[in-house]
Amino acid sequence: MATNKEVLTRLRMIILAQIKECDGKFMPYVCKMAETEKGKNTIVQYCTNLVAQGDYTIARALMEKERELNPNLMRD
Repeated sequence: MATNKEVLTRLRMIILAQIKECDGKFMPYVCKMAETEKGKNTIVQYCTNLVAQGDYTIARALMEKERELNPNLMRD
């Protein structure tokens, strides 16, 4: 059985792999943010928190981050 640290490391690697495949057409703000190391770390932390809560997939967490950043997608 994997330790919590191993699970988090694996989750981070999967999130980073998905960010690497970022499509600027669908998530322009997340893709732009992911161009810096600080931005990547922020996205990884955000997605890790949502996924760990159990209600989000990685893709959905990334889209939620896009909604948070993109003024065209903000909810009232």
